[in-house]
Amino acid sequence: MRTSKLAAGGIADAERLRGIANTTDPHTRAVLSSLPAPSAARVLDIGAGTGSVASWMAAERWPQGRVLAVDQDVSIMTRQQMPANCEVLRADVRELAPRTASFDVVHARFVLLHLPDRDDVTALAASLLDDGGHLVVTEPYALGTHGLYPVVDEVMDAYNAYAATIGMDLHWSKTVPGLVSKLGLSVVAVETAAGRLGGGPGNDRWAPMIARVRDDLIAAGLATDTLAEFEQLCARPDVYDVPQVMITTVAMKPGRS
Repeated sequence: MRTSKLAAGGIADAERLRGIANTTDPHTRAVLSSLPAPSAARVLDIGAGTGSVASWMAAERWPQGRVLAVDQDVSIMTRQQMPANCEVLRADVRELAPRTASFDVVHARFVLLHLPDRDDVTALAASLLDDGGHLVVTEPYALGTHGLYPVVDEVMDAYNAYAATIGMDLHWSKTVPGLVSKLGLSVVAVETAAGRLGGGPGNDRWAPMIARVRDDLIAAGLATDTLAEFEQLCARPDVYDVPQVMITTVAMKPGRS
């Protein structure tokens, strides 16, 4: 499934993944908390990464349910204590054959945009839903480079160009509501949240993201001084820029009253 540093997963990618989790989990939890899923829900987490969402769903959101956390690299999750009702599976989601009445909730965050067949994998995810089940997809949407900080614009230009070379689609999230509608699901909600740059660890999503591909950006011509200034901005509590928003689509498979 994964073909780049930005989709590698596992221990080698832990800093970036934890940066995403720390800054994005509150939004994800709020969305998942709003779902009218049964107390004993059967839940699939696609591209579970650090396991932060899967663990929370198993321990707090659906403690009477069962969570299946799937990733191609599960090394972060296997090195920590996961809830007893959370199964960790090392697999490509494409290996999960469609089954009747499989899951009440299927969740995917920051994974589908990496896939060349992202539309097909979304269709597969939808096919794994039980009647009345919910598909929750969160992906970033790049806002362009018209911000307050020229150095941020410069780094984001380089990052966006790099992302394109590895097949990431930073605008695909906009198409998800229409895509799932065509698949026969009913769109329940489309929620957005800012992917903040600035504020330091716990608030800033971008320092660990850019650090992961720092050498690639330098090789493409980005100056090290520019990156150093960018990193300083990410650490400053008074900086708040929004290079991306997160778009979360919540859709339901009809059939359960």
